[in-house]
Amino acid sequence: MVLAREQLEEWSERGDFLQAAHTYETIKEALTSAALEDCEYEIFCQGSYAGKTNIVGDSDVDVVIALKDPFYANTDRLPPVQKEKYLKLHESSTRTWEWFRGRVIPVLQERFFGVQVRNKCVEVPAKALALKADVLISLDFHLYTLFHDHLHRYFEGGIEFHNGRTRVVNYPMQHRHNGEIKDLLCGGVFKPVVRIAKNARNRLVEDERSSVVKKGAPSYFVECLFYNVPNLCYIGCREPDAYRNAVVWLWENPMSRSDMLCQNRMTSLFGGTAETSWNLDDARLLVNGLYVQLTDHDGPGGMA
Repeated sequence: MVLAREQLEEWSERGDFLQAAHTYETIKEALTSAALEDCEYEIFCQGSYAGKTNIVGDSDVDVVIALKDPFYANTDRLPPVQKEKYLKLHESSTRTWEWFRGRVIPVLQERFFGVQVRNKCVEVPAKALALKADVLISLDFHLYTLFHDHLHRYFEGGIEFHNGRTRVVNYPMQHRHNGEIKDLLCGGVFKPVVRIAKNARNRLVEDERSSVVKKGAPSYFVECLFYNVPNLCYIGCREPDAYRNAVVWLWENPMSRSDMLCQNRMTSLFGGTAETSWNLDDARLLVNGLYVQLTDHDGPGGMA
């Protein structure tokens, strides 16, 4: 059955954010603790609640605490002379990700009951908060492209954390900023379209005839996929029409692994590491499923 316009309009609405805001403030207050007073850090929210793409039923809040000094750095893009200047002005620190993680976890465990320490993050259960929180402990990350001295330098700022033995670099601030810019350029319909896409993905996951599974279509990558749709598909349209335009564009235009970027515009959407990029087969299944929902047509074509 083809999705009705009324259903798409309903799905475009943002889910409740007041409980998420309360959860974030509670976590932030707990981490702004005397136990960490000797650390220079930043706390911020990332994910769907931060980006205003949360839907009804979203059940957790992503909170980042990032140690700002010291930081991890990548100087591979610097010319040899600039890299030498960088090394002369910086030295290694004993304050690593493991060290900072060892400082933060006890603070959460002391404040909240039922805290679970995972490889990637620390889970604070909903029974201790309004919503479940995933606290990501990280260090600042600097990707340098210019360095002469501390006054004449340029780097892209991100965060680095570990997932088991894997070191992961991500750029949450760029992701959030670029989403806000695209939404502005598209007349405020980009984020509602992302919310429709997430709800449509959930409908596919529940459909026994569909091969789409939620693990294969994470919300982060769904948002990145629709970020790559040209602005002209969104501009001047109501949310249901913009969503249809976007899905049809994704269906009709074969996806190039080299062309599509994550919303942060720093990493490739496909072909990178498992932690920061998507599987093209999973994306193809999703787009085909979204197209069938709109057209009730399961013919040839789709993503190459």
